[in-house]
Amino acid sequence: MDNYFGESFKLLQEKKFDELDKFQNDNTPKLLTKFYSLTDNEDLNNLKLSTLENQQIWFSPIKDLNDPYEFRNMYLDKSKFKELGFSNKVIDNFNLFFKSFTSDFCTTSFTTNTYDNLPMWAYYANNSNGFCVEYEVVFPGYLERVSYEPKRVPISTLLIDFYDEAYEVTKQGKKDDSELKKLVKVFSHQALMKHKSWSHENEYRIIRPLDKGKNISLSELGLKTKRIVAGLNCSEEHKERLNNISHKLSCGDLLCTRISDKDYTLLEDYNG
Repeated sequence: MDNYFGESFKLLQEKKFDELDKFQNDNTPKLLTKFYSLTDNEDLNNLKLSTLENQQIWFSPIKDLNDPYEFRNMYLDKSKFKELGFSNKVIDNFNLFFKSFTSDFCTTSFTTNTYDNLPMWAYYANNSNGFCVEYEVVFPGYLERVSYEPKRVPISTLLIDFYDEAYEVTKQGKKDDSELKKLVKVFSHQALMKHKSWSHENEYRIIRPLDKGKNISLSELGLKTKRIVAGLNCSEEHKERLNNISHKLSCGDLLCTRISDKDYTLLEDYNG
């Protein structure tokens, strides 16, 4: 495992925010993949294909994701609050504040895994009935790398520090907001933590507030469609439409996958 998060945390602790952004941007892949399912629900299929054709990406509310621990990898350590002398009422208020800080977001996910990754087709493309899209990363600033942790992270004093610092900056007019920026970065990592059992997904995310909209243009996100790949079981009807969209987006012929005669991998076969 590389030292990506160790170096990121070091720069964060030192409040070197510009250096942190540069380090993370420099270490973002130039190509990411997203897998899409196609099912018997043709209305939903049409929405997905239209979104692709219109060069947009759909953002899902956190509550709709398949991991029940999304945005719950940090938790309020009530015992620590009690040790510090806080009443149950104050602890409950801190808990509500913490939940409100992390709940009203939506996200879209990508992977560094390529089109020949068999589990990704099974998980996210309806057992290879769907398709995947390779996106060129034109501007990496919005992409965040997911970290995979063995345990959930308890918080107590960090939340108190954030609350106090936010009060100083917003209510008391404190000029130096670097500590608040650091704490916001730490809290935002709540959206970028998953249990280590998900690590094979090699995920990157873009996180947005729900009120900013859910269907976002690729250009706004710093992405560009590079190639469209149909799954092994993708229907001829869907492949025809995907091929038309691929040409419309100047991506050339649709790439179709096929099984290797010798290896556990998928091979390229263009739909010319």
